[in-house]
Amino acid sequence: MDASDHVNGAIEEAASSAGLTYEFITREQRERGWRLRNARDLLRYGNYRCPLGDRIRVMAALDEVGSFSIAEGLALFREIAPMAGLASLALQRIVSLELDEALIGPDTCIRRTAR
Repeated sequence: MDASDHVNGAIEEAASSAGLTYEFITREQRERGWRLRNARDLLRYGNYRCPLGDRIRVMAALDEVGSFSIAEGLALFREIAPMAGLASLALQRIVSLELDEALIGPDTCIRRTAR
């Protein structure tokens, strides 16, 4: 994916010759919707690491119930601030959450990432 301000034919050609797909998106497309804003919100927690105990509690709960909302998952955290823990798990791709539908909020659904 190319997120520059203009199409570069050389990049498209190089990707094609390497057997890769190439997609150009405009700034307007990049900034439309909630994905970029949600990504910025999550990246604020990029230096945090979810402690083992909290990570295991979250993973066990997801194994048991399949998914839960952020509001429901906050009580699982005992060693780290809940949003820092959830964001850390999302950034490590241990859990997934929908970034495109709306701003991350209490009703945002958390699922275990398929591995």
